[in-house]
Amino acid sequence: MPKFKSLRASLSRLSFTRKKDDEIFSKEARKIIDPRSISLRAIKELRDEVLEGEAAQGVELYVAKRDLSDKVQEGATIQVLRTKPDGKLQGRVPYVGVPITFEPGEDAEPKPRQDWSTEDVAEHVVLPLTRLLPQAQFYLDHVDEEDISAEFQGTFVSQARKCRFQDLVAALEDHFGRDADTAFIWLDLFCANQPLLTSADEALPPDVILARNQYLTHGLHRAIGRFGSAVIFFDRWDVPAPLQRAWCVWEIMGAITQAQSFQVVFAPGQEQAFIKALLEDVDKLAKILADNNNMRNAKCWKDEDKEMIDKAVETTVDGGYVKLIKEVNQRVHEWRLQMARDAVSEARNGGGDPGKLADILRCTGVLSSNQSNYDEALHMLEEALSIRKKSHGDRHPDVAQTLHNIANVYYSQGRYEEALAYYEKALSIRKERLDDRRPDVASTLIGIANVYGDQGRYEKALAVYEEALSIKKTSRGERHPDAADTLNNIAIVYRAQGRYEEALAFYEEALSIRKEKLGNRHPDVASTLTGIANVYYSQGRYEEALAYYEEDLSISKESLGDRHPGVATTLNNIANVYGDQGRYEEALAYYEGALLIYKERLGDRHPDVADTLNNIAAVYDSQGRYEEALACYEEALSIYKESLGDRHPNVATTLNNIAGVYSSQSRYEEALANYEEALSIRKESHGDRHSDVARTLNNVAAVYKAQGRYEEALAYYEKALSICKESLGDRHPDVARTLNNIANVYKAQGRYEEALAYYEKALSICKESLGDRHPDVARTLNNIANVYKAQGRYEEALAYYEKALSICKESLGDRHPDVARTLNNIANVYKAQGRYDEALAYYEEALAYYEETLSIRKESLGDRHSDVASTLSNIAMVYKAQGRYEEALAYYEEDLSISKESLGDRHPDVASTLYNIASVYKAQGRYEKALAYYEEALSIRKESLGDRHPDVASTLNNIAIVYRTQGRYEDTLAHYEEALSIYKESLGDRHPSVASTLYNIANVYKAQGRYEEALACYEEALSIRKETQGRYEEALAYYEEALSIRKESLGDRHSDVASTLSNIAIVYRTQGRYEDALAYFEEALSIYKESLGDRHPSVASTLYNIANVHKAQGRYEEALAGLLRGSAVD
Repeated sequence: MPKFKSLRASLSRLSFTRKKDDEIFSKEARKIIDPRSISLRAIKELRDEVLEGEAAQGVELYVAKRDLSDKVQEGATIQVLRTKPDGKLQGRVPYVGVPITFEPGEDAEPKPRQDWSTEDVAEHVVLPLTRLLPQAQFYLDHVDEEDISAEFQGTFVSQARKCRFQDLVAALEDHFGRDADTAFIWLDLFCANQPLLTSADEALPPDVILARNQYLTHGLHRAIGRFGSAVIFFDRWDVPAPLQRAWCVWEIMGAITQAQSFQVVFAPGQEQAFIKALLEDVDKLAKILADNNNMRNAKCWKDEDKEMIDKAVETTVDGGYVKLIKEVNQRVHEWRLQMARDAVSEARNGGGDPGKLADILRCTGVLSSNQSNYDEALHMLEEALSIRKKSHGDRHPDVAQTLHNIANVYYSQGRYEEALAYYEKALSIRKERLDDRRPDVASTLIGIANVYGDQGRYEKALAVYEEALSIKKTSRGERHPDAADTLNNIAIVYRAQGRYEEALAFYEEALSIRKEKLGNRHPDVASTLTGIANVYYSQGRYEEALAYYEEDLSISKESLGDRHPGVATTLNNIANVYGDQGRYEEALAYYEGALLIYKERLGDRHPDVADTLNNIAAVYDSQGRYEEALACYEEALSIYKESLGDRHPNVATTLNNIAGVYSSQSRYEEALANYEEALSIRKESHGDRHSDVARTLNNVAAVYKAQGRYEEALAYYEKALSICKESLGDRHPDVARTLNNIANVYKAQGRYEEALAYYEKALSICKESLGDRHPDVARTLNNIANVYKAQGRYEEALAYYEKALSICKESLGDRHPDVARTLNNIANVYKAQGRYDEALAYYEEALAYYEETLSIRKESLGDRHSDVASTLSNIAMVYKAQGRYEEALAYYEEDLSISKESLGDRHPDVASTLYNIASVYKAQGRYEKALAYYEEALSIRKESLGDRHPDVASTLNNIAIVYRTQGRYEDTLAHYEEALSIYKESLGDRHPSVASTLYNIANVYKAQGRYEEALACYEEALSIRKETQGRYEEALAYYEEALSIRKESLGDRHSDVASTLSNIAIVYRTQGRYEDALAYFEEALSIYKESLGDRHPSVASTLYNIANVHKAQGRYEEALAGLLRGSAVD
């Protein structure tokens, strides 16, 4: 292609502006370019003249065998000028200013005319002819009129001048077939002014320079669009020369973006070369095909030309190099696959050796599978299997090979049972016919183990991997790279099981072998580094994970190139870490980088593209950008269904993710529908007892919990727990997470002892599998503390909160939201204990953390994200706890505004904020405003959660409290009764919320003077509270209310008053408040004696109670005296 000076400056002035369509070529441009085409017939005649020596008579060319100077490198073409007296030759190389002397045979070898390139024809045929006459500088000026078409007629042809001229002509003959003699083509070699195009700028007038540059920037591309079609000529099937040359890339870009249609044609013999490579080693061929052509690396004679082309590609093509590379590689892949199909047809129709047909069918099937054409692959492989069975018998090694290939296709499709069946058949034959210790046996064992691993049958997978490892070590040696491959596989299983230390040990051994045998910078070394990083990622050791991923990235870029799919995989992994750290913009940047590479190298509809879209969607979901998340998930789903089939596990994963977004939006029915479909696919592909089935069951349960359907949630969580234990083992982190989920339901139901039991089991597993200082340990400690706080066991709650706080600071950093949350929890405990100064200190510290969290979230997520609203709510909660109501309202109102904008006006989170605002107004005594906000919250909760959800009952309770404050007792009772009914239905008759509501109803009855009804409600509430251990302060409150009612209705000295005094004393005794307990027991004793007589059993039991208090105080003499007095009464 043309090479000339000062192009960069000229192009920078042009700024890639385009002319109108009717001004493709100006008068000046037509001095350089002729839009007419030349007949292929004329080109064929020229080829024949070149080969026969009629053209370029006397021209003798050599090819340099080595670098002869800094400008004349190996492979350069040298034209002989003369023979020197010493027998050496003097020659010239185009674009090299001085002649060069070389030794024939040693320095260079003759270049036969059949090997002349298009460049050679341009240099030694076209240029000498067109330089003769200034008025005839186009080759077209020297051919017959009948060999010249009208303007923009025929086919535009792009080719690299390094390609063999006769190959180009032969490929065009083959392309046009019967129409070859009537075909016209536009080829710059013949249709451009070569003397002007190859001249330096200083040798040309400014108007010609401008016209030339306009043509080279946009004129060429717009001209291509005027031709009926375009052809791109490739000289080789594996490394086509045009993709290595920047000017050819520029022409190809024009063909892709402007041509009405374009095709890739290959040099003669390339089909045979490709089929030979296919048959020799289809697996090796697959690796060659995976390493697609990266046209970013195309070379150019001058740096400024290369810069111009790069800039033009990125600024004038929608998608830039990504689109360009993707389009070209897609057509190259299609051509390669079509060649294999043609070879199958030829073998099938030739009536020759059936063994040859079976071979080509098998290899084409494998090639089709590698390009995700699974149905075609299976069809060809099954046909190959049938032929091989017929010709070799059912137990031949070639039959086993084909069975293995079919199993691989089923495995890729996620059809695991079918894959296993074929692997097992292949294994049986290979063991029988090849010896148990052959590498082929190990290969099939690994296929079986891979299926077991994907099915979650980890122990089976490990056993089979170990058998394969033993064979590889025996047959290849203990330090062979193949052994490292299997060590890697074993490590993957251990990681899946949560056995992280074992996984690391196997990865380290694999790493040692690969470094020793392959070198420190080999792609397989990078792969093992990724495995190690994955373990650290699973352990929450993010900085260590990033360090290993970065090293992997460095090696992958160095060994595979910047645009290799392996590089994209590592970018994905790094993005995963950033996503978990809440560094969403960095995560998105890495995901987008990976996505571009995958699209460029694998095409828009490849499963790896879908994987990355899934990851991007997950970040959008975390950012609360739900519609964008859904769009990405839906695109991923479409790709998976198209490339892998409707029932593939990846389809289930994406449905699961879509359901997660719906759940976040409180679109629960849609969420459940998607979860159920995902569950169906996972059961079908993995079996009923796979860990992925358990994860989906967990998700379904979470929706039921959010809906207040606790029993259904528990049923699903229990199923998930059973599967997790069976498939992953009793001590896996997923078991701990499910235990935590079950405990959360029990806590919501007020079943605190059951909740604690499950939390403690989860804590034990987390510590064992993840280490004592993992964030999941902190979260479980927080959960346990929450139960203790709910039970009024404040010291125990504080102890657990403090442990959680320490771990959060250590593992997540001092400024993480979980730190602020734990500080807030601690402050709430101190407040409940009446330790206000300590509470205030923690609230202030929590407030500082929340404010910092707010700043970080606004920066990373934007000002209007739902997580920002959540943080504003936390700040408001602290202000409310401190009695700083106006500040609390300001934050709640901002929270409300963001929640409505990001989640919609009718989302449950909006209702929660309205509820919180109402609570502040209630605390301020602004009852009408409180009622308005409560009523709006009630409306949304009924609509989004259903009429019988516990949150509806909670809102009814608070509305009733406002009515009671206003003295509207009938309205109060109506709301309390409805709340009570909902609580009993959704949480059970013995839930603490039932007790609280009964207590509230009792207070209304008391205020109305309906003492018997009040007492009945108090007694029922107390009964429930006694079952809910440790709620001492609430119990005391209830007893004090009952005492007040009984004194008022029965008088101060009634025996029922004494009974209540005794109950109060028992609570004090349990709390260790012995003096208070004694005071109440003594008063009860006095009343019992007065009302029931000195010898009544109640007097005796009270004396015993007093004695027990004395004993607890160490006052043994008084205790003994009390016991004797009680005994005397009995």
